[in-house]
Amino acid sequence: MRFGVTVPNYRRLASPDNLVNVARRSEELGFDSLWVTDHVVVPEAYREMFGATVFDPLSVMAFLAAHTQRVQIGTAVLVIPYRNPLVVAKQLATIDNLSGGRVVFGTGAGWAREEFEALGVAYAERGPITDEYLRVILELWTSDRPHFEGRYVHFDDVHAEPRPVQQPHPPILIGGYGKRAIRRAVAIGQGWLPDGMSLPDLEQAIGFMRQTAADLGRDPASLSVALRTGMYLTGVGGTAPGRTATPWEQSGQFSAEAERLPFRGDVEQVIDDIREAERIGVDHLIFESPVQRGDERFDMIEAFARDVMPKLR
Repeated sequence: MRFGVTVPNYRRLASPDNLVNVARRSEELGFDSLWVTDHVVVPEAYREMFGATVFDPLSVMAFLAAHTQRVQIGTAVLVIPYRNPLVVAKQLATIDNLSGGRVVFGTGAGWAREEFEALGVAYAERGPITDEYLRVILELWTSDRPHFEGRYVHFDDVHAEPRPVQQPHPPILIGGYGKRAIRRAVAIGQGWLPDGMSLPDLEQAIGFMRQTAADLGRDPASLSVALRTGMYLTGVGGTAPGRTATPWEQSGQFSAEAERLPFRGDVEQVIDDIREAERIGVDHLIFESPVQRGDERFDMIEAFARDVMPKLR
């Protein structure tokens, strides 16, 4: 099991100093990865959820690469339809070179209709746009003479270097809650990146992913699962969040239930949750703290590294 931390590139803690402090301290504590969040603009309806300030994720990735040495730097997730895919391919390949091959490309189709409308992107076409843009990025990363003829993108007789350091390309993890996102992960990605799911929900969804892979002739073991989730250790500041319906339960696609949110509790409960997550197929946990709690003290991550990680490694 690998462990990652979301950096404060959004909400009230978003600042250069906080980004550097969280990145460096996470690396010192032995975490494996740092993750940025993506919004170009924040619709008023979602201001309470994300805050009004969101630093550009790709700019932050390059910034973090200059202040760290070892950790992977990922997007959780970059909304593909928001940006020209040729530009995104160039930016990510550049960051992969500048970081020495540490980029993880977590991506998805997006969900905030108001943000799509503000950007002039067709919300109803976000699925087909995502599929095509991902194929464009792969073409630019892997072909000596990139060529593409699609519904949204056309180019020929161009060069697109540097290519990523990682070959054939950085790992691509597909984010999203629905079965369509899982099918996209199986078809084009190296893994799936869900957010905020209970472990029973997750086990059911991973089973669906594995069956989908087998049906398409792909080895299910070749697909990784990175779960973005909150984390709370009893006795370390604040109060634990209550149990609410997960997005998967709300969607009606999976109906499993859990009495307690995973990775919230005392040290032994959190360790048991991690071992259960590993059993069902999760290989990377991405914790929201300190962004989730607005905690400048970074106490939850410090406590996790001190009290939990040594018992698992």
